[in-house]
Amino acid sequence: MYHGHRRNVWLNDKELWEIILKCMEGTGAKKSVEVYLDFVNPGKLPPDSPKYTTKKSGRKGRGRGRGKGKEKPKTADLPRLEPLERPSLPPCSFDTKLVEILGLLMRLWKRKFHIDAPGLRKRGYSENITGAISADKENQTERIQGLDDFRQRAKDLRGSRDTGAQLFTALLRALGFESRLVFSICPLGYGFSKSEMREDDSTGRSRESASSVESSGESSDYGSNSDNNLSKQKQSSSRQRSMGNAKAYDKDLKFPTFWSEVYSPITEQWIAIDPLVTGLILSKDDMSRLEPKGRIASKSKQQISYVIAYSADKSARDVTIRYLSGMVFPGKTKGFRMPIFGREVLSNQGDLLMMEEFDLFSERILKCFQPCGLAKTARSLKEDQDLLPKASTELLNPFKGDFPKSIAAYKNHLKYVLERHLKREDCILPGELPVHTLATGKASAIKEEKVYSRQSIIVGKPAENWYREGRVIKKNEHPLKIVPSRAVTTNRKREIEDAKREGDTRAGLVGLYGFYQTEIYRPPPIIDGVIPKNAYGNIDCFVPSMVPVGAVHVPWGNAVRLSKKLGIEFAEAVTGFDFKNKRAVPRTEGVLCSEENADILTEACRQDDEQKRLKDGEKRQQICLALWKRFLIGLRIVERIEESYGSGTSEPAAARETEDTGRDQERETTVVLDSGNNSDLEEGGFFRE
Repeated sequence: MYHGHRRNVWLNDKELWEIILKCMEGTGAKKSVEVYLDFVNPGKLPPDSPKYTTKKSGRKGRGRGRGKGKEKPKTADLPRLEPLERPSLPPCSFDTKLVEILGLLMRLWKRKFHIDAPGLRKRGYSENITGAISADKENQTERIQGLDDFRQRAKDLRGSRDTGAQLFTALLRALGFESRLVFSICPLGYGFSKSEMREDDSTGRSRESASSVESSGESSDYGSNSDNNLSKQKQSSSRQRSMGNAKAYDKDLKFPTFWSEVYSPITEQWIAIDPLVTGLILSKDDMSRLEPKGRIASKSKQQISYVIAYSADKSARDVTIRYLSGMVFPGKTKGFRMPIFGREVLSNQGDLLMMEEFDLFSERILKCFQPCGLAKTARSLKEDQDLLPKASTELLNPFKGDFPKSIAAYKNHLKYVLERHLKREDCILPGELPVHTLATGKASAIKEEKVYSRQSIIVGKPAENWYREGRVIKKNEHPLKIVPSRAVTTNRKREIEDAKREGDTRAGLVGLYGFYQTEIYRPPPIIDGVIPKNAYGNIDCFVPSMVPVGAVHVPWGNAVRLSKKLGIEFAEAVTGFDFKNKRAVPRTEGVLCSEENADILTEACRQDDEQKRLKDGEKRQQICLALWKRFLIGLRIVERIEESYGSGTSEPAAARETEDTGRDQERETTVVLDSGNNSDLEEGGFFRE
């Protein structure tokens, strides 16, 4: 992003404009553009721009020197554009005149600019970092040190194809067109597939430096009649320059990285122009032709991810959707753009209001290259509407198409689900109708199965489960579904059995509610320092939002003992349940106390924990000393036994040592005698039969 922004700032340099315009002298390009711009915006040309003269029709003037005056200089490169009558010209033909001028400028630039360096390209992930760095040092892309170096490239009309596209944008701005520099950024993907890995350096260098002779007479898509208007001298010089392009760089990259956009004040639309790579001038409906497609683009790691347009006012705009096929987003950018994630929207009290989608690139990165505090113009708002993605066929009609014909095909289907396949927690949203009906069974007994869309299915939970997440059911809400309850503990099973004996028809059933039917649980606040407790003498604190107003959760294990010792009002915090032996045992973590006593209790817990840690350290030290004492006593016992009975065991020990030495010598002699038979020495420790 910053690379494109920096080059865009350089394109506004006045000295650079003078250099490029000098290269265009003698071609007639500047005068032709002034004819067009004066027609579009009369009276708004720069003061130093020469006004064109209108050719008068009718009889030739009678005079003495008729036909014998000085000859006017001929226009070599571009044909003469006659002034047009503004009222009689329809908008479509006038836009055609703009395309004609852009085509002439493009062909002229392609003949003058010489490509002598490789441009930007995506390499991919490398397993051998050292080898990749050394290969990059040997084969570097074009490096421009600063604005002075950039101006020198403009004087020489040499550089990479990226530099050529950037200088062409500067030419358009110097001539008076409202143009933007477009940069197609190809970042590394989020996967490590084969297509994302770096190729062998030898293969990459051979493809990048492939040599081929480009024909100097290569024509573009917008006519070739103007080529005949070039003088013989200019044609010969262009041939000599084109012969320098014998070594073609980046021939494997069939799509451009940089190109230009020109604004048409008549149609109020942008026109894309790529002068060096594809030679295309594209309107709004045809801009998807610059989207990298096909096997060659995949092999050269060209893909569309971020297409950024840089304006002359140093602002940037994401125009990726304009270059996608059918303007369907994300299209082929999926897997290469930064993913959109959910972000919580909280109220002033810290309540969760909703979850919104957050685009980190648009909300953070792109805004760094946009002006702050400026209101959007009507044209900018219109372009925002034009850049809205079009809905794909599936989004416009998601239930159009072939439905599965069998029940087994609907099992775990991505889009559709049968009512019989709904799980216990799956609930159908109120008002949702089946999208299809599946006929099953034989002709004599046909049954109809309702088919629902997966989008109309949500997960429901009982009120007790929602309470453990810190939410309660709103008033006047009815359950979406009634299902049998899952009684796990012995006490719950007994309660259900007792209710059935009493004749309760709803015993053992529980209602499921959706998230939209719940709200955040608000516990009663603390009054006069008294913590509200339940029937068991504690307080539920499953989530942080269940802490009452004015209370603080102190999650220390020794908080209960110290609260009693200091005489602080408290309530044990129940944060969950442990199910053991068909019983639910509450799991407590610390206590809840008032805000006035929170700091005192926390400091007391910390000091008590520190003292306990020191005591445990002393206890471990005592245990270690006792073990060393026992070890030393054992050594003393061994030493005393050797002193008392060592003389009686010295001779047998010496005899035993002599016997072992003789046995070793005998074994070495046997090995030397059998060394001639290698097969016997390599039996792996086994004896032959």
